[in-house]
Amino acid sequence: MNDYLHTLIIDDSHCSCILLQRLLTKLGWTSDIATTPEEALRLVDIIEYDLIISDYNLSNKINGAQLCKQIKAKHDIDCALASSDEIAANTYSDFFISFLPKPFNLDDLKHLQERALSLKTTKKEIDKIDSLIIKELKALK
Repeated sequence: MNDYLHTLIIDDSHCSCILLQRLLTKLGWTSDIATTPEEALRLVDIIEYDLIISDYNLSNKINGAQLCKQIKAKHDIDCALASSDEIAANTYSDFFISFLPKPFNLDDLKHLQERALSLKTTKKEIDKIDSLIIKELKALK
């Protein structure tokens, strides 16, 4: 299984973004950084990501959970929520593939990597099956 993941890191703290980006690089991931919700929305419209890791506390206008829900309404991208805030941990639901407590550690990121790669592989398999079904249905006509 290919362990390559291209990730969007969303956090209003540039330092947190850089720290997480360095940790992800150690795991073989590539990543981009967005420090505002507007920048994140622009990036997901032009770049294909395998995963979004968003901080919960972003701005007064929108939190990370709301932003990820807005992104997922338009794009099929898995999302993980990150925060040191206990309220954010309670926001974590089946909507997110993981909750990452801050400060980050490599074990949590490795677990997230395994889960994200598994979901990526499953999505590819589903796409192949969908293509075969469509092909068979066209052949029946």
